[in-house]
Amino acid sequence: MLSGVRGRLQAFRLDLDGVGAETVVARASRLRWRCVGAIDALRDAEAVFQPREAPTARTREAARSLVGEMQALQQALQEHCERAMRSTGPGQWADSLRAWGPFRTSRVEEKLAAYDHAAARFARVAGFKLEPGVPKP
Repeated sequence: MLSGVRGRLQAFRLDLDGVGAETVVARASRLRWRCVGAIDALRDAEAVFQPREAPTARTREAARSLVGEMQALQQALQEHCERAMRSTGPGQWADSLRAWGPFRTSRVEEKLAAYDHAAARFARVAGFKLEPGVPKP
């Protein structure tokens, strides 16, 4: 699910100043749809990684960190994607999306990177290997 968000983040920013208003709004709408799906998936995944279920203190701490990053990512997706990338807004909406889109997408990317780091740390501490191309938890 997160790879879909990443792809839509890149697609949204692609030639942002050179495309028409309808394209900007359509790209934002597709990004928003992916973000909403990711929010739901992250909420579902939280239960799997609850720290109290981890067998060691180190694993519990890594799980706690991972769950914290999942929650921070959900908040960023809600603020910068679900709400900010809705299909309508005040004024010339496509112009607002062009102006604020790069800022908002960069905030989501920062939280994705923090999540990736926490997921990799959890995997390392828990003793399993994340393979390239295999979806992360």
